[in-house]
Amino acid sequence: MEGEQSRVVVDIFSVCLKEGHRKPQIVQRGLDGIEKLLRVGWIIGHQQEDEVGRLITDLARNPVWDVRDTVMGSVARCFESNENDVQNAVDFATRHDLPKLVLSCLADDEAYVRASALRALERIIVNPAGNLYIQAQIPFSRFIKTVKHVLANTEAFVRRAAWEFVTVLAKKNGVASVFGEDGVGKKEVQGGLADVDWEVRVKVVEGLEVLVGQLGISAGGKDRGREEEVEFWRLGGDALVLQAIKDPSRLVRQAAHHLITHFIQISISSKPQPSQTSPTTNAKRARVTDPRTEAFLMALDDLDLAQLEESTVPEYLYQEALDVDRSVMEEVDARGEGNNVLTCYDC
Repeated sequence: MEGEQSRVVVDIFSVCLKEGHRKPQIVQRGLDGIEKLLRVGWIIGHQQEDEVGRLITDLARNPVWDVRDTVMGSVARCFESNENDVQNAVDFATRHDLPKLVLSCLADDEAYVRASALRALERIIVNPAGNLYIQAQIPFSRFIKTVKHVLANTEAFVRRAAWEFVTVLAKKNGVASVFGEDGVGKKEVQGGLADVDWEVRVKVVEGLEVLVGQLGISAGGKDRGREEEVEFWRLGGDALVLQAIKDPSRLVRQAAHHLITHFIQISISSKPQPSQTSPTTNAKRARVTDPRTEAFLMALDDLDLAQLEESTVPEYLYQEALDVDRSVMEEVDARGEGNNVLTCYDC
């Protein structure tokens, strides 16, 4: 579709975007249509392109939070990395600074919009062009400061999304930048592990596991000059993991056990092993030169990792109930004794 026909189609969807103050559902339809037009290149370079970009920017500041939330989802879809036809949408989004718009929405008054903005940023970071835009156009100090602020959000589901984003960001851009001295620090990690929401604590442990991957460089001897800068040790990762295995939540302990297994595997691979025994046995025999790794492995030696793993499976919880001492269940108190005897029955 070219010329006058394409202009008419774009105008129709633009009218939908202008209805945001009245009907959010119409805005959704308009954004859906704009996305499809972007993918086939009907807006890029056309005279309506700037108007569409301005309309989307204005919608992100709309007083109706549903509209702002819808815009976050639309921008996120522009950066779908698993699609082959999003390049035009990515070009449009970066030309009109939509990633900056998403970042600003981390301070939105509505928690749902903040969570949607975090998910949109995750899509942007995963997309190579989006990640390049973030690194080139947004000062990292400002970027990470904004993200750190959301880690302490009042809503648990926002904190979950924030920690998930931090983990993805560390995987894509390196743990040194995200968890470095100016990034997410010990205070934030300790606060996350003490969160009242168990899902937040799980995501914090998963973030720590990304740091474990960096140990493969230091312990393997490929970059020993950076040993003192390894973020896992700087944040006190060993103590944090030992704290996580005592968590009352089964799934937090499960994440911690997975991290420990990863740590042991890296420790084993740091030097040739003399035998083909179990990974745990080899980890106890194969000590690496880094004293911090050595000390952590010694602390893990004192743990019953098999019992820890067993305690993370659902069947273990049911078995605990079945293993209750029968004599305790059949115990009978004398009349007038026992804290659980109602007065009306003690007569």
